[in-house]
Amino acid sequence: MSSRWIVLIVAVATLIGCRSRREPRADEATPVAVPHDDRQAARPADADAGFAWYRVEARVDDLGVVPFLIAIHRERPEGLIYAAEENLPMVVVQRDPLVLRIPVRGLELRLAPDGTEGRLRGSWVAGFYWKRDFDIVAEPVAGPNPELLFPGGEPPAVDLSGSWRIDIKEFGVGRATFRQDSNGTISGTIIPPEIGDLRHLTGRVNGNQVRMSAFDGIHGFFMEMTASDGGQRLEGRWLVAGLQHYRFTATRKEAPPTHLKVSARMAPGKTRLSLPALDRPPYLGNPVIIDYFGSWCPVCLDLTPELVRLHREHAATGLQVLSFALEPEGDEVATQRRLDEFRAAFKVPWTFEVIYNDDFAEAFPREILDATGFPLTIYLRRDHTVAAIHTGFVSRAAGADHDAAVKHINELTAKIVAPPPASPPAKTP
Repeated sequence: MSSRWIVLIVAVATLIGCRSRREPRADEATPVAVPHDDRQAARPADADAGFAWYRVEARVDDLGVVPFLIAIHRERPEGLIYAAEENLPMVVVQRDPLVLRIPVRGLELRLAPDGTEGRLRGSWVAGFYWKRDFDIVAEPVAGPNPELLFPGGEPPAVDLSGSWRIDIKEFGVGRATFRQDSNGTISGTIIPPEIGDLRHLTGRVNGNQVRMSAFDGIHGFFMEMTASDGGQRLEGRWLVAGLQHYRFTATRKEAPPTHLKVSARMAPGKTRLSLPALDRPPYLGNPVIIDYFGSWCPVCLDLTPELVRLHREHAATGLQVLSFALEPEGDEVATQRRLDEFRAAFKVPWTFEVIYNDDFAEAFPREILDATGFPLTIYLRRDHTVAAIHTGFVSRAAGADHDAAVKHINELTAKIVAPPPASPPAKTP
């Protein structure tokens, strides 16, 4: 995979091709169905005294750490990754040493006592193209409080709530949305163009300094920013576990509608794709949404439920979805397990065609040019001419931008399922 592709898809899946290198036990063979609404996916552990809470730090070489909160039930085989606006479930595979598996995402946290009272050490097991795990340290904490992510510090000197225009050199101009309370607790997301958002960032504002993080098992992000001009300007860096950090600036100027930016286009003179599957039932003669996704891709976890909804709502029109899972070469058993969990979690009624390929540009149809975003969705009319191409998606963490993205794909789908215009009546001699 070229360095250009690595930069372009990093926010979609920092740990591309994530997969556990531990063979699953026999009692783990059944896929774990996880609801799409992550905010309800795990038990409300803050009200359950059976959970033990930890603040975890994942060390990213000499670039810094990514902090996050987890809870582990003392008796039930369950846990969660906590953020202010969502809980992601984990499965306790074993307790000594502790192995926590993150369903669908297919990664693990492995921890064991380090000899210090209550403290655990281990690894965030994240096998991917660069074949790296990350050292983690877990310290006991009282409960799910976002302030525990970044303890201490002075009161906030600015309120950063609202929308921002953010310029990340390697990605371009995007949007950011933050919500901040009087104590300085801040949450929100950042949306680089064409690749989706960073999901639920959570952190604190101390004086003019801002620190935020996000962790969902697939990716780990850490943001640190300095506010200036009375809270009208931000300057900072975005640390991506597994890669590097990226410098950015942000202002309160109007930002572009990132959900509409698409570089991908059809090659000149081309109107159809050379995909043999389209010539067979159930696709032949029906409108089709073609979906290039990956089980390792957080943005795809957000888009897939919307595709399932569209498929259900337009069933009477014959709408079909043709999904190609782009997966890393290597452990096909682990990949199939992730895909089975993926289908079960979102109740996907169609099958996936798997492409084992480390270069996305080679996997996409040759008629598509400049497809620098991911996931890639292509909307075909009944005659299978291409009506539209779309890249990326944004989660509910993006608020109004998520709503706009959903509205946009609804409109694209409505165009391809519409009945063809009636032919004019034949003229009589």
